[in-house]
Amino acid sequence: MQCREFNEISEAYLSDELLVETNIQVFRHLENCPKCREQFAAKRELRNKVRAAVKRTPEFQINPAFATRLSANLKQTALRESGWQKFLFAPKLLIPVMASLLIFAALGFVFLSSPNNQPPQLAQSQKTLIDGLTEIALKAAGNHEDCALENMPMWEKMAERDYAEKAIYTEKVAKPLQAKFSDKIEMLHAHDCIFEGKEFTHVILRRGTQIVSVFFDKSDVLPEVNTATNASIICEKEKGFQVASFQHKNQAIFVVSEMSETENLSVARALSDSFAA
Repeated sequence: MQCREFNEISEAYLSDELLVETNIQVFRHLENCPKCREQFAAKRELRNKVRAAVKRTPEFQINPAFATRLSANLKQTALRESGWQKFLFAPKLLIPVMASLLIFAALGFVFLSSPNNQPPQLAQSQKTLIDGLTEIALKAAGNHEDCALENMPMWEKMAERDYAEKAIYTEKVAKPLQAKFSDKIEMLHAHDCIFEGKEFTHVILRRGTQIVSVFFDKSDVLPEVNTATNASIICEKEKGFQVASFQHKNQAIFVVSEMSETENLSVARALSDSFAA
């Protein structure tokens, strides 16, 4: 996919109106094109601001009395047994109905398990992955600023201390990066912290003169997907920081720094490859 083609369909992609096959092409283009990623991030941010502004407009607020009546009516309708329910669950018809449902379920399983249907599932997994990581990336960027940078004097004083969590993440994070890059990677601190309700394990590193945060989302909320999707890395700019995010199993991982996009992505790629090994 070329940049011109992406620009023509970017609005449709934002609105989730594209075919699953096209979603795959868009996803691959975004991963490899920094210019389109930047433009797309700005477009998505503008759309989110407009949507939030519309929701806050008094003219669009739902009347509380109407909401209460609607909720009560829906509950009554749900509790009221319909004529179809009485018909379908009559003793003489219950067994045939259940047998038919089992047949349809078996046919549906065969259809969904066929190889021809895997690409749409993969595309949906990738779309879910993008949405999930993007939602948390802003908080990771905020936590990098609030925790790592604001408290840097404290982390530098504590850098020589030894403790269990530091030993674990030195092996998991610092050593793979030290093996990958020629410049010095220094482990400063590893701890758990909460930012705007999101709990992370926060690993703070120094690469040359740059401070790098690696965040492990502790909620494990992402659906576990296949290895091909796990290898995808999403790059965006949040609050002036480069954020490279990827998924390992069902955990979201974020690399945040003030390095260039290429340098930040290379750190994320090294970690992603190390975790997948």
